[in-house]
Amino acid sequence: MLFNRPYLKYVLEHGYEGLARRAGHLADQLGFYFLGLALANEVVRCQFDVDSWLNFKVWGVTIISFLFAAANIPMLMKHGLGADLEEEA
Repeated sequence: MLFNRPYLKYVLEHGYEGLARRAGHLADQLGFYFLGLALANEVVRCQFDVDSWLNFKVWGVTIISFLFAAANIPMLMKHGLGADLEEEA
């Protein structure tokens, strides 16, 4: 808000110009990811014992995070990381 533009776009614009154009979409995905993770955490915390909740926090959140990252790899390669490799060739 300080720069009158999305903060994620400001962070990404110097390193990954193509990804900065998709910053709004990426910010939405991250927002839904963290919201879903918070809701899942509360459901597990309320419905299960402490040991099950801790197992979810360690193993469940780790697996969910890897899946989220893997789902975003195509977008990162197309608009960010892969775009730099195509320009060099």
